[in-house]
Amino acid sequence: MLKKREKGLLTLEASLALPIFAFAVYALVFFFQVIAAQDCLHYYATKVASNISSYGMITNYVMNFSEDEDSSAEIKENLNEDDETIFSGLFDTSDITNILTSAASGIMLKESIKPYVKDHHAITNCIQGGYAGISFLGSSLFDEEECIQVVMQYKIQLPIWKDILPVFPVVQRIRIRMFNGHAVPSSLKTDEGDNEDGEYVYITPNGTVYHTNANCSHIKINVQAVDSTRISFIYNSNHSTYRACELCFQKNSTLPSTVYITEYGDCYHSSRTCSGIKRTVIKVLLTEVGARGECSRCKTYKKE
Repeated sequence: MLKKREKGLLTLEASLALPIFAFAVYALVFFFQVIAAQDCLHYYATKVASNISSYGMITNYVMNFSEDEDSSAEIKENLNEDDETIFSGLFDTSDITNILTSAASGIMLKESIKPYVKDHHAITNCIQGGYAGISFLGSSLFDEEECIQVVMQYKIQLPIWKDILPVFPVVQRIRIRMFNGHAVPSSLKTDEGDNEDGEYVYITPNGTVYHTNANCSHIKINVQAVDSTRISFIYNSNHSTYRACELCFQKNSTLPSTVYITEYGDCYHSSRTCSGIKRTVIKVLLTEVGARGECSRCKTYKKE
């Protein structure tokens, strides 16, 4: 009796390829989860750091324990000679201060960010230990440059085969400058009604005109260094050649290998700091310019 032949449901090639394909799809999905976790941490860490920076000088004053003389004196009084000897042998005073400041900043930042991200599924699935596994050591609320630096260190781990697959250490950093209360004046506000103190203009101590544009070529000079052997072949904006500066060069003085020129000037200089090209610009109220008239180039800028 002949047996009926039936087609196989799964070939050998398919049985080998299917697990590889499934793992590749899972790895792709996991990769996007890692990106989602990092994006979530970046967003809320930036949000918290921005909120802290908005309090700027107040927070800096509260956190600056190292400059509090009363606190330092109290700490010294509470330390006996034996304790002081032990600590001085292990650490330098500045090292202890840095460690304590970094730890305090890290704890404050971690607790501030925690309510936003502690239950995020991507962080729970991808980061070893979840949010609790993230270390903020190395963070600082206010460093020497008055910046807030958030440092997040954690390890990425697959939810499966944890004992076989390795973990991947990740360091994520965010840096935000502290708000110190100083506002940058807008260059768009030129009418007297836009400023309670009136319109501001720019002058030089020995100048005869005032400037309404801070980028006016008369006061914001672009100094170029050129080879002195080519100076006779270079022309300024008026298509004229440059002559020697009377302040820089005396009679029979030697020409240096490098000279300095400006686009609108007519002299070449031996020093970049020559008073012929260096400008000391002062910002004053329009009512304080005296008999100075308005710069013709600034008038042209207004028309444009």
